Amino acid sequence: MDVEQLTELQELGFTKPEIKVYTTLLELNESKTGKLCFLTKIPNSRIYSILDSLIDKGLVSYKITNKIKVYMPAPPEILKSILDEKHKKILSAVKLLQEKKTKVSNFQYKTFNNVKGIRSMFLEINNVMNKNLVLSYYTSAKGSYERLMGIFNEHHDLKISKKIKSRILISNENKDLGERRKNKYTEVKYISIDSSAEWGVIGDKMLFIFYIMGDDPKGILIEDQVIANTFKKTFEKIWDKTK
Repeated sequence: MDVEQLTELQELGFTKPEIKVYTTLLELNESKTGKLCFLTKIPNSRIYSILDSLIDKGLVSYKITNKIKVYMPAPPEILKSILDEKHKKILSAVKLLQEKKTKVSNFQYKTFNNVKGIRSMFLEINNVMNKNLVLSYYTSAKGSYERLMGIFNEHHDLKISKKIKSRILISNENKDLGERRKNKYTEVKYISIDSSAEWGVIGDKMLFIFYIMGDDPKGILIEDQVIANTFKKTFEKIWDKTK
């Protein structure tokens, strides 16, 4: 079994030698150290520490036959319980961090860089949007946002699943996208747009702006009622004048 195909296990805290020993044991069903060393090409001086680590993690056990340890693998399903346990610990850590977060009511903003940053920004947007809010979007010109389309599709699919109402102003050149976005919760209008920046208002307290520049998109998320309402009024005027 190719260890390189199981690199995801490293995210659970397993080293490449541990993965190699565990997968070899799965193929053998049980084995003494000598055969493991031969098949994995791991020296005898290291094999015991690797096996002890796998035993501690619950992936390997052993029996003693003729005063010699014979090692056996736990079923692969044990990995799911390990993942579930790590997930619980992460959720617990997130809860503790949320409790430590300072609550402020003043003007707040965050900046985001590159595609990963824009994805993080939309994750925050997705977490705050609900059926009591109307989302308004002023999109950019056609051809400026293709690299972020996956993020936008996830966002709009989530809006539909949450039954969230939204209005979108889309470039005349991109009516095909507008028609795909239309649904019972989403209204779309078309206008002439030559900007590479986009912005939107979430309810009446949050504004987001982002733009594409080469390989480094930028974003800013602002939580301020005055600024959000200013952009909201601007959007309303454009929306009312657009057919």
